[in-house]
Amino acid sequence: MSSSPQGVVADLTEDRLLAQVLPLLAGSRTERVGPGDDAAVLDVASPLIATTDTMVLGRDWRDDWSNAEQVAAKAVVQNLADIAAMGAVPTTLLLTLVLDPQTPLAWVLDFARALGEQCRRYAVSVAGGDLSSAPAGVKMVTITALGELAGAEPVLRSGAQPGDVLAISGPLGRSAVGLALLERAMERRAAGPFQIKAAISACQMMRPGPDWPQIRLLYDRLIGFEPTPVVRLNRAVALMECADLAAAGQEIAALAVELADYQPFHAARAEWLARSGCRAEAIAAFDAALRGAGPAETAYLQARRADLAG
Repeated sequence: MSSSPQGVVADLTEDRLLAQVLPLLAGSRTERVGPGDDAAVLDVASPLIATTDTMVLGRDWRDDWSNAEQVAAKAVVQNLADIAAMGAVPTTLLLTLVLDPQTPLAWVLDFARALGEQCRRYAVSVAGGDLSSAPAGVKMVTITALGELAGAEPVLRSGAQPGDVLAISGPLGRSAVGLALLERAMERRAAGPFQIKAAISACQMMRPGPDWPQIRLLYDRLIGFEPTPVVRLNRAVALMECADLAAAGQEIAALAVELADYQPFHAARAEWLARSGCRAEAIAAFDAALRGAGPAETAYLQARRADLAG
């Protein structure tokens, strides 16, 4: 049963809504005066860089394609990217929400929770902002980001010279391609693989936890488009999370040769063995998964192995 709050923004006064939102926004920094006063007071050691972006429902995102957590992540990252592009270190955010009073309270709290998670991830704080109502159907998110140069000179577009190194992060153009594919699928009134993957991502980010039965059904459909070993493995994980250990085990065993060099396969197999009561084999499988794990996953795998080893 979902623990998502019921009701809409109009059900609460501004003070009561902020009392629920502000604790979720807590970042990893503490300002001299943060949210709750007439203005924030910031301690700075160097010149500040400032940038701001506004996102509008219907222009910058669609609620049927993106959930609140994804909107929050986009709002934070696109602002911090501008600060980093100027050669500064991001420190502080100011947040403005302009909401239709009928906006579900669950959406607002999911947004605030995800934004707080992004702040802690990138070591920034939310120092304040504004909350306002809007006409029916209107939802706007504005973030102003601040950063410090820490003794460096700002990196300006006008300073670029022939022969300079241009550094980018991640592949270019994917957002435009993704939008075009989604719009094309909507015109056909048929879900394609990109829509299904978007739906899977949304289901994985649901609270209080992923909707595994729905994820399983979505992978059943995705396999019709992409019957790849990785998609089959992901479906096996969904089967396992739905307590269908027999079906999950058959699929994992069938993939042993094709995915022998794929680290997530060994992690999934280790988890399946652990849940199936095969303790010694599970420990060995966790050892195999750890050999190719990144820093973030290593801690989880080590903890699971330690639980089995007793």
